Amino acid sequence: MIKKACLLWNNFLLKGSLIVFLGSMAANAGAYVFHLLMGRMLGPENYGLLESLLSFFYWLGVPASVLAIMVVKYVSQNKGCSKEVSEIVSLFFKKTSAVGLVVLFLFCVSYPFLKTLFKINSFSLILGLGIAFYLSLLSTVLSSSLQGIMEFFRLSTASVLGSFFRLIFSVAAVWIGWKIGGVIWALAFSNLVLFWVVWKMLQGKISLNFSQKSEIDLVKGIKKFGLAAFFSSLSLTSFFTVDIILARYFLTPLEAGKYAALSIFGKIIFFASNSVVAVMFPMISERYAQGKNYRKILILSFLLVAGISTAIMGIYFFFPNLMVQLLYGQEYLSIIPNLLPFAVFASLYSLGYLWVNFYLSISETKIVFLTLSIAFLQIIFIFFHHQSITEIIVVNIFSMILLLAGLLSYYFKIKKEKMLIAKLNILDQPSL
Repeated sequence: MIKKACLLWNNFLLKGSLIVFLGSMAANAGAYVFHLLMGRMLGPENYGLLESLLSFFYWLGVPASVLAIMVVKYVSQNKGCSKEVSEIVSLFFKKTSAVGLVVLFLFCVSYPFLKTLFKINSFSLILGLGIAFYLSLLSTVLSSSLQGIMEFFRLSTASVLGSFFRLIFSVAAVWIGWKIGGVIWALAFSNLVLFWVVWKMLQGKISLNFSQKSEIDLVKGIKKFGLAAFFSSLSLTSFFTVDIILARYFLTPLEAGKYAALSIFGKIIFFASNSVVAVMFPMISERYAQGKNYRKILILSFLLVAGISTAIMGIYFFFPNLMVQLLYGQEYLSIIPNLLPFAVFASLYSLGYLWVNFYLSISETKIVFLTLSIAFLQIIFIFFHHQSITEIIVVNIFSMILLLAGLLSYYFKIKKEKMLIAKLNILDQPSL
């Protein structure tokens, strides 16, 4: 028994996934205490507005997720050469700092549109959100570098600290009486502190230098892969946020607040299983670059994500009252009939997220056309079917079934093509 446990621990995917999973659980615990307290302290209507703003922040996070994918991919592929890794991270940091400032300016200029969308009249909210976004971009470059060199313990520690900072600063701001504005600016301040922490963690592992050497060739490769990564991340973000934003627009403030609470239960499933993807991506990317087999890593990752998702759905099924009261209290008990269906959507999304990241790790960028198409269909379907929370969830589930069917079909298609190429290569070899 002990021998088997040692063998499992020596499996780097399982070991790394466990470290990231535990860190993710600790970070998520802080995040869910944050939502629990915000839901209770702000009430359903104000909490619904906060969740809508945070959902839009996730849209702003699309560039951050693209950055993360690119940094992890290029760093993991060059992990054996510290000089190249240093040049790659330095280049990403320079470009991100400059482009991020431009995006921050454009975001602030779009205030007239945003205040109509969210039904608010406070430029301070938008400015705070924009600054939080800019700081998160800079932190992403550094934390993704840790992921690329597979420093999963430091990565998990940073994640836990970030969640802790957000919780403490936000609760203090609301307690003082600053309400939603205080939460948004607390998010910006916590991102600033987190940036400093990750910067310190990276020292000694990667020596940043801002040499221009090899920059032109690297930029060409980044631009080609980055476009696919951008649209993939845009689609994935859309799947899990556009429903919240549209619920805020179409439903009553009370119903939108309840839908926002349901989304948090879905995020529990996603963030719990996402630890596996965080470890899988650099491992498969490194093996792909070296021409090694990665199929076992993919299969084990799929089984782990499916297992984690199923286990959490089981908890929701057997203990719905306990879970809702534990996180939000009596006011939100009416969401129970929709809890399991939303969990199904979140589980399907988690599996789709794994497959999309797998394709990006092996540079199969054509899949972006599928993800964009399904994301667009989801928005269209919600526009025509939004009379209740249940209708929106049904649209979400249907969209994820379409996505998974397409992703799996594409896998068997490229597998069949590779087998055919291998057979042709054998036939082309001269006989002895």
